[in-house]
Amino acid sequence: MTAAKPAETEKVILEEEGYEWYFAIASMMNPVSLNNHGIFPKDSLAAEVMDYELIFYGPTGMAAAKPSLGKSFHGVLHKCTTEEMAELDRVEITVPRTKATAKLYDGTLL
Repeated sequence: MTAAKPAETEKVILEEEGYEWYFAIASMMNPVSLNNHGIFPKDSLAAEVMDYELIFYGPTGMAAAKPSLGKSFHGVLHKCTTEEMAELDRVEITVPRTKATAKLYDGTLL
């Protein structure tokens, strides 16, 4: 007998005290970029963020996530310590934290 996979609509919480998930796009998907800021994720997983679209703006083509029901795009989820998240807040000062649903490639929702 095999274990049933969670339904795609079932939200699975993968929490661990002292850690938070950070959905990264662009250069922050790259571990070298994170490491250069003193951020060393405990885990990194390919994922799709739901109900957002990826937009580009400005003369340098900066990337941003814009709420958009029914749309999605891919990036990387990094599991970071609370202290690392504070560093990300300093690095990404113009990007406010926003709660979102991410789907792992096995269908698990976070």
